[in-house]
Amino acid sequence: MEEEELYFRIFLRAPQYPVIVISGEDIFPAFKTEALGNACYSLAPPGSSNKLTVIDSSGKDFYYLEDKTTLFPGIGGKKWTKKNLIELFNQSTAAKITEMHYAPKSLSNKRVAVIVNEICEMLMEAAHK
Repeated sequence: MEEEELYFRIFLRAPQYPVIVISGEDIFPAFKTEALGNACYSLAPPGSSNKLTVIDSSGKDFYYLEDKTTLFPGIGGKKWTKKNLIELFNQSTAAKITEMHYAPKSLSNKRVAVIVNEICEMLMEAAHK
């Protein structure tokens, strides 16, 4: 049996890594384009009704079109805040199952990129438990 070849395209501009992939109430990390493509394809295969949002380390959102297997930047320039990112993680299924919590302390001293990276690291740690 031949392996199905995965085609994953990024339209207009690529996200800054690492990224957080949002699928319903769950979130997943991706540190490279290959991992992002695999996550998008497995969470929302062509023909599915799943809607995926991807947040890059600058806090900007991207959307995945499953029928075109393409990721494109959000229109309108919505940017996630530090507080929104922390709430997203703390309310995620992964955080609840592993009983992890991101403490919203000293937010003024942290950049969005640092928070996204720390959340991705926590998600990777949770996946290995």
